Amino acid sequence: MACLRLWAFQLLVGIGFSHSWLRCGVSVKVSLHGDIDERTESAMQNKLKVLRAERNWSQAELAERLGVSRQTVNALETGKYDPSLPLTFKISHIFQLPIEEIFQYDPESDGRKITYP
Repeated sequence: MACLRLWAFQLLVGIGFSHSWLRCGVSVKVSLHGDIDERTESAMQNKLKVLRAERNWSQAELAERLGVSRQTVNALETGKYDPSLPLTFKISHIFQLPIEEIFQYDPESDGRKITYP
């Protein structure tokens, strides 16, 4: 599924742009039809803004620690993008908290239907 999303994203915006965003550790929500998923509320919630504020770090300072742009930190904090798995682990390491304390998944606000075998 991830390969299909990457492929659809590359077709949507061009391969050079997608690689630069993926290097930043950002995954873009793309449907199989190639159009950007425009859910207003993300199924993935996070406490990045609160954790950053508790440490008196600016978005730029957190971005530098993570090796991403300030815009990426802003997009993560506002729920516009969900982090890649490697970036999620980096965030967990920097804040010295388990991933589950930073990120919460709410299947009720996820527009996709999840079925179990």
